[in-house]
Order: sequence, then structure tokens, then C-alpha cells
Amino acid sequence: GFGVRMDVGQLLFEEIDEIEQNAKYVGIHHHVITPPIEPFIAQFSNTIDAEVKRHIFAGGYIENTVQFGKSRGMKVAVDGSTRPDVIESGRTGADLIKSHHNMIEDGWEDFIRLRPIQHLFKPEVREFARILGLPPCISEREPSPGPGEYLRVINKPVTLERLNVAKTADKRVRTIIPKYGLDKLISQLVVAYICVNTSGVKGSGRAYAGSICIRPMQTVNYMTANGVYFPREAIEEIELIVTADSRVIRVWYDYTKKPPGTIELE
Repeated sequence: GFGVRMDVGQLLFEEIDEIEQNAKYVGIHHHVITPPIEPFIAQFSNTIDAEVKRHIFAGGYIENTVQFGKSRGMKVAVDGSTRPDVIESGRTGADLIKSHHNMIEDGWEDFIRLRPIQHLFKPEVREFARILGLPPCISEREPSPGPGEYLRVINKPVTLERLNVAKTADKRVRTIIPKYGLDKLISQLVVAYICVNTSGVKGSGRAYAGSICIRPMQTVNYMTANGVYFPREAIEEIELIVTADSRVIRVWYDYTKKPPGTIELE
């Protein structure tokens, strides 16, 4: 069997290397599907709606993954859907909160679908991983949405450059938070590019660009969550390094609880 991952620019910098190492540790043959990225992103050029973006991504994910599976003669597809995915997708009879690409059935008709941990919440999945003896880099790994950074470009259509702004900011923030012990408090860190231009000063001239929103959340079950408040020193250091990017004017923080907010902005 294969562990399959699609990479169309939605992953964080160096994330694919981390996944490769984890797959190697557990003895899984890991394959990365890499469709041409520009035609894939072009499908998002006319929308800023999160639910539409989720469905476009799901369509590409299913098409490419199914094609790969058929080319290898595979008949069974196993995924890591958890209880929150089931609940948020409206599968329990509750209202739809957001669609999850791994919960969509269309396109998988030729495969047997298995979801072995769909009844487990994330803390239970982590405990299961610990019981299996998996290292913390796997059992404690931070979750992220399937469409990844596509959902962290806000208010403008996804482009390669906008993805790069979001990922660059994320990488810079993550270099700072361990210095203050914040990484031990944060269950999921969202760093999003808010594509609403505001005025500022860069060097000696006027600038007009977007902002970065940092949403550091602490949660146990991922159905409710609280914000992790940063100390002033961390805020000032993050502001300095993030606004060094000429495409970023401001840094915002979002500590809104879940509910009413979801952990991801989209």
C-alpha cells in the first residue's frame, strides 16, 4: 500500500519533508502527487468563498488520488477522518459547518472506503498513537485543513504569490514562538494573509498592502477552543519580522473563542 499526499502549493514550507520522514518512520511507501500547480490554482481565480474553495480542492484531490490508485490497481482507500470531520460535514444530522474533502463520496465509487478512526476525537487519536509507540513528531503533530494555505488567503482569490506571503509569515512566526514557550501552549496556529490593503510607511515612503492575522488556539477536543495570548515582547518581535516583508503592513491577532469562531478563519 501507499500513503498518498497531493501537493499543489497548499502545504507549508518544508512540510512535505516532515511528512516524508514520518512515513519512513512507520514504514509506509509515501507518494506525492504533483499536478501542474498553475492550472490547479487557476480554478480558484473567481472565488473567495471558503466553501467553494473547499469543494474545488476536493474535486482535484479526489480526481488525482483516484487516478493514482487505479494506476496501481488499488481497490481500498483508507483515510484519517476523525469525529470532528464527521460532525462538521453534517453527517450526524446536524447542520453543515464546513465541508471536508475526505468526507466527500463522489468519485470513489470504484473503491472501498475505510475510515478506522472516524469515531475518535483528536485527543483520542493522539492517545492511540502514543499507545502504538509513535514518536511525538507524529502523535503531537499539529492538524491543518486539507486545502491548507488555500484557506489562509482571505478576501482575494488564491495565487502563488499570495500563498507565498502566507507561508513566509507562518515560517517567521514559528521561529519566534518557541523562544517564549508559546509552542507548548498552542494546539493549532493559524497565520493568514488578509488581502485588504491599508496604508503604512515603508522606509521613507507611503505603502499600501495587506496584513497578517495570527490566530493561536488552545484546545483539547477541537470542538471548542480558546485563544493563547502572546506577551508584549513576542508581539513586538513578531511584528518586526513579519512586516519586513514589503507585502505586509500590519499584524493582527485573533483570540476569538470557538464557538463562535472556528479555529481556521475559513
